[in-house]
Amino acid sequence: RKQVDFVIKKLQSVRKQANEEGAFNMGTWRVYDDHYECGTVHCVGGWYVVANLDSRAIKDKFNEGHVDFENGAELMAQDLGFVDRFDLKDWAEVNPKIWGNIDGFNMFSSELAYDNAGFEGVIAQWQTVRDNLIELKKENSK
Repeated sequence: RKQVDFVIKKLQSVRKQANEEGAFNMGTWRVYDDHYECGTVHCVGGWYVVANLDSRAIKDKFNEGHVDFENGAELMAQDLGFVDRFDLKDWAEVNPKIWGNIDGFNMFSSELAYDNAGFEGVIAQWQTVRDNLIELKKENSK
């Protein structure tokens, strides 16, 4: 639960920027280092990179030249305790009751994973995951 709360907090830190008109697009794979400029668009993984610009690993990636959604997806997976983004996506696919819908495997490629609710839907989905984990823990402790 603490790891999910950490991810939610990171996503909320870019909420204002990500909710600007046209700033969220699941088909955008590249992360631009001039993310503060008007009109820059990112997907979930991309916005997670932006939320972690203070991270040494992300700074190093930008210095190497190219940063894409995979960097954010990998970092999110690590922050949640998974081996990599594929492990995270597999978990969401086999745990639709916790994820909240049957499209969790597509969390880095389709807004269906977030009920087509834009960036606010991304935050809401992770809040659903957190709440479902709390409920599952209560059920298992009975």
